[in-house]
Amino acid sequence: MPDEETDASFLYTTRIRTETGTYVSLSEIVKADSSYGFASIRRSDGLRTLTVSGDVSEDDPEAATRVTAFLENELLPQLSAEFDVESELAGLAEQEKSFLSDAMIGFALCLAGIYLVLCWIFESWTRPLMIMIIIPFGSIGMLWGHYIHGVPLSMFSVVGFIGMSGIIINDSIVLVTTIDEYARKQPFRQALISGVCDRLRAVVLTTATTVFGLAPLLFETSRQAQFLKPTVITLSYGLGVGLFLVILLVPALLAVQRDFGQSVSSGRRLLKAKGRPALPGKGGETPTA
Repeated sequence: MPDEETDASFLYTTRIRTETGTYVSLSEIVKADSSYGFASIRRSDGLRTLTVSGDVSEDDPEAATRVTAFLENELLPQLSAEFDVESELAGLAEQEKSFLSDAMIGFALCLAGIYLVLCWIFESWTRPLMIMIIIPFGSIGMLWGHYIHGVPLSMFSVVGFIGMSGIIINDSIVLVTTIDEYARKQPFRQALISGVCDRLRAVVLTTATTVFGLAPLLFETSRQAQFLKPTVITLSYGLGVGLFLVILLVPALLAVQRDFGQSVSSGRRLLKAKGRPALPGKGGETPTA
């Protein structure tokens, strides 16, 4: 039809013949809805972009992890292969990645600061390593706790791990300091046993009070508590396993460090002795074996 006849009153002025031969208005047959079209085309770096957003049910915190894994591993690669579409996750997923990267940088700086302070206190470059090596072993309890409760790792787990590291280091510092005090008056191996026996009660009480204090949150079933559950699991199980690590692993590492240090010192003395001339025997003769 001519353009001048398809104006705003087109639906009301146009007549349509029915099967019975009568003419009715087009508006009586056709239902039309009007809406605004695209006002603009969004572009990013010269490429047309489309934003797809959605919310995950708050009563299932694990659903966010499953949805994200499905998007990254199945849906988005399929769209890219079939339609040549590039995609990226933003919103909360982008914020989580940004938080994890910032948390790792902050955690590394904190560890560096702790190491320098311990080097100054103990006047040694290696003794702080024996104290701080307990931190990665503390992740064993965190992983087992998440596995037992069926809770996936999240950024709240990272927050709990950072807090757990500080508590474990405190127990390790107290134990090492006590062992060094006993080592001034006793043989080193006896000092290890005496130091562990002396600080056993303090370490157990510190861990037990923290774990039992977190126990109500650990078994809380309300929806609000589910988001804090990864942090509570990390602290509870990490400290529980860290108790045995501090009592058993730290003294063993100190013994290994001392044995290794004695071996290095003996090797240095041997190298220095080889470079010296042999002492002369009686009558100026060199003694022979």
